[in-house]
Amino acid sequence: MKFINYINLLSVFLVSGLGIAQSFEWGGRFGGIGEDVVRAMHVDHEGNSYTTGYFSDIADFDIDPEVEYLLTSNGFFDVFVQKNDTQGNLLWALNIGGEFFEYAVGITTDHLGNIYVTGVYEGIVDFDPGIGEFFLTSTGGLDIFILKLNESGGFEWAKSIGGVGYEESTSIAIDSTGKIVVLGYFYDPADFDPGVGDYTLISNGSADVFILQLDENGEFISANQFGGSDLDLGLDMKMGVQDDLFITGSFAGTADLDPRDLEEYWVTSSGQFSGFLIHLSNAGELLQVFYTDGGETISNSITADVLGNSYLSGYFSGIVDFNPTSGNSDFVFTADVSYNGYIMKIDPSGNVLWVRQMGGESPFFSFDLALDSNGNLLSTGYFDGTVDFDPSPTVEYFLTKESANAMDAFLLKLSNDGNFESAFQFGGADFIDTHRIGVDGADNIYLSAHFQLEIDINPEPGNSELVVAEDLRDNYLIKVSSGILGTPIFNKRDLAFYPNPAKSVVFILSNENIVGLDFSIFNVLGQQLKTGFLSNDKSIDIEDLKSGIYFIKIGTNNSIKLIKE
Repeated sequence: MKFINYINLLSVFLVSGLGIAQSFEWGGRFGGIGEDVVRAMHVDHEGNSYTTGYFSDIADFDIDPEVEYLLTSNGFFDVFVQKNDTQGNLLWALNIGGEFFEYAVGITTDHLGNIYVTGVYEGIVDFDPGIGEFFLTSTGGLDIFILKLNESGGFEWAKSIGGVGYEESTSIAIDSTGKIVVLGYFYDPADFDPGVGDYTLISNGSADVFILQLDENGEFISANQFGGSDLDLGLDMKMGVQDDLFITGSFAGTADLDPRDLEEYWVTSSGQFSGFLIHLSNAGELLQVFYTDGGETISNSITADVLGNSYLSGYFSGIVDFNPTSGNSDFVFTADVSYNGYIMKIDPSGNVLWVRQMGGESPFFSFDLALDSNGNLLSTGYFDGTVDFDPSPTVEYFLTKESANAMDAFLLKLSNDGNFESAFQFGGADFIDTHRIGVDGADNIYLSAHFQLEIDINPEPGNSELVVAEDLRDNYLIKVSSGILGTPIFNKRDLAFYPNPAKSVVFILSNENIVGLDFSIFNVLGQQLKTGFLSNDKSIDIEDLKSGIYFIKIGTNNSIKLIKE
C-alpha cells in the first residue's frame, strides 16, 4: 500500500520553499478554420519562444485574442514559423509553402539568434518568406528542407536533400562552432549533399536512420546512416556541452547501431520495436550504445546534462526490459494497457541508473523532455482515465482526465534521482501528435501543443484559462514560472493541497467531489484554530495563521500536514 513519508517531504519543503503565486504567466491559442498543428518548439536563454509546424487555410498567429496576425496557406499545408518574446507578445510569424504538402518538424537557434528549421516539402516551393524568391524543387514525393532565417525572420538560405523515395527529418541541432546536424530516416536511395556534389546513401532494407552535418552556410560536411533490414527510426537528438551528440529512436529486428563507416555494432530486438540511444563524440566516435528489448518501445525524446548523463522518455506496450544486458529483473516493466509512459536515466558509461513507469491501467504517452538548471526533469504528454503520476511504490498522486477530448495533457516533474515532485493536467487532444516543452535561463517553462474543442490551458489548481478551437485543430502556447512545480503533499485518501509551504491561501486537490465539505485546521498541540466549508474553488484562507506547522482535516479524511511560511 502506498503511504506518505512526512519527514522526508518536510525536509524537501524546507529546502525548496516553493509556492505557486502568479505561476501561470500567460497563454493563448493560435490557429484558424483549417488544420493547425505545432510540431516543434525551441526556447532561447532570454525566453523567446519559437514554434513551427503546419497549417491550412487562414490562421491567426497572435495568441492575444484582441489582436490578429493572419497568414494564408499557399496550398494544402504550409510551414509556419512563429516567434514570441518572453511576455508572450508576437514578434513575427511567417509561412512557407507551395501548392502541395509542407510541414516542419524541428527548430533551433544559434548564439546570434539565427533560426534553423527542418521539415519536408513537395513540388516547387519558394523558401524566401519575404519579397524575394528562392525556389527549391523536390526530386521525389517529399524531400527534406533545411532553412536558415535571421533573428527577424529574414531569409538567409535554404537547402534540399532527398531522392525519389520517402525521407523525413525529425530533429535539428547546432554545435558551438555553428555546425548544423540534422537527424531523420529514409527509405530509398537519397542524395544528402545539398550542393552540386552527390553523396548518396542507400537504406539497408526498410528505413534507416541518417545523421547529416552541414556547415554554417549550409554546405555539406558529412552524412552517415545506421540500421538494418527492418524499420529504423531516428526520432530525437540532443547536442551535449562538448558538442557530443545523443541520439534516440526505435528499431525493429536486427540493426547495426554504429553510424561509422566500416564499423559495426549489431543488436537484436525480440519485440516489435526497441528503443535505442547512441552517444557520439564531436569527432564521430561511438561512445555509448543502449537499447531496450521485448514488447514495443517508442523512444521519442532525449536530453542530457553537463555531466554527460542522458535521459530518455517515450511510451511502451507489452513486457519490456529496459536494461537487457544487466540481467536485473528490476528493469523489466509491463504495460497494463495499450501503452504506458516511461522516463529513464543513463550515466556516461552506459549504466541504467533508474527507470520510471507511468500510466498503470490507463493509456499514457510521454512526448517531450527537458531539464531545468537544478537537474530536475520536466516531462509532457497525454493521458486517459485516472493515472497515478507518482512512480514510487509507496506514494500516490492521481489525476483524472477532465476534458471532452480523448486525452488530457500533463506536465510532470521528477527530481534528478527520478523521485516525484509534482504533476499537473491541462489542455487535451483527440489526435495524439506532439506536445513540446522548453525552459529558459530563469527556469520558466513554455508548453505548446495542438487541441480541439474547448480546453483549460492553465495548470494552476483553482484557476482556469479557457481557449476554444476555431474549427479543426488549433494550437496553444503557454508560459508558467518554475514556482508552479512546488511539491504537494498527499494522504492515504489521495487528498492534497497546494502550495506547501504556503503563505496566504491553499487549494485542496482531490479525485472526489469535496466542494461543501467541512474543514478544520489544528496546530501541533491538537488545538482547533479554524473551521469552515470548502467553496467552489476549493481554497482555504490561511492569511491569519502564524508561521509554523499545522494540520488540515477535510470531512472524514485523515489530516494533512501544512507548513505556513
